[in-house]
Amino acid sequence: MAQWRFGSTALGELFNQNPELFYIFESLWPTTKLRKLKNVTQNTPESKEMARDILRGFAKCDFKTDFVEILHHWFGSSKNRGLCLNSTSCRMHSASALGNFCKEFKGRLATKIIHADLDLLKPLVVEDGINLKIIHLVRDPRGATQSRINYLNFHYSQHVANARPLFPNLGRLKPLGLLDDIPEYMLPIQEMNDNNPTVRGLCQWIRENTKSSSDAFPPWLQGRYHLVIYEDFAKAPLTEAKKIYNFIGMPFKPELKKFVHDMTHSNSSDKSLYSTSKDAQKTANKWMKNLTVMEQRQIVKECLDVLQLLGYEPNFTRILPES
Repeated sequence: MAQWRFGSTALGELFNQNPELFYIFESLWPTTKLRKLKNVTQNTPESKEMARDILRGFAKCDFKTDFVEILHHWFGSSKNRGLCLNSTSCRMHSASALGNFCKEFKGRLATKIIHADLDLLKPLVVEDGINLKIIHLVRDPRGATQSRINYLNFHYSQHVANARPLFPNLGRLKPLGLLDDIPEYMLPIQEMNDNNPTVRGLCQWIRENTKSSSDAFPPWLQGRYHLVIYEDFAKAPLTEAKKIYNFIGMPFKPELKKFVHDMTHSNSSDKSLYSTSKDAQKTANKWMKNLTVMEQRQIVKECLDVLQLLGYEPNFTRILPES
């Protein structure tokens, strides 16, 4: 459970690369199209129940036809290693085929979700009795915001160009809709509607969902919640990955250890926005060079309590800069 540009794709590979697990990349992504098809407004009880139905079905390997059809036409489905091993196209062409393949894993299922919170997941445990474990990934808001700027530059350069005259006086965050409110000229961008893009929104999400002490766990969450701080994973990936596997009760096998090491210590020439093989420490520290002092102060003003909650110092990161 993460937010947009928190490093969840890389963390999800801990499960995607495990041949004993069935992994779906962003199982709630189809809700954007399903809402349009069924005329359901975002962030309503009806839309939340739609998301829960997808997760209930996933827990039972019971997939709806419209869900599978949307996944079939989405590039994200190619990120599921299990599907690629089972099909040359990395796709499942029917709900029944996907369900049958899923059942081969005997309930060892994992998914990455970025459109969810604990309130969405609670009924799955309390009412449906699903044996759910939640890995909650959080990231320094400064690092997430810098990554969101890169994303908008990459995908929506014209919108960024329209906002650029405002940068000298305001910084980049407010004109791009990444600080507190989203300007009307950014609203046509789907990600700005779907992904809780503002610093204010992401820090509110962290504030409401983070359990930093087991004493704060409600009964339904006891033994079901594990907090991962992205910068800690970047600094000591093998240590953090082992903790995650201890939490889910599965062995952290040598081939996974090698994969995690290679993924987080890569000198690959692939610098693309979606690459998961990177030097993790450099990625975590990048905001220190790429955000202006004004932008850093804007984020700290919105998120000081969140930075303190997660153990970040307002003036530097959890990871010391490279010498």
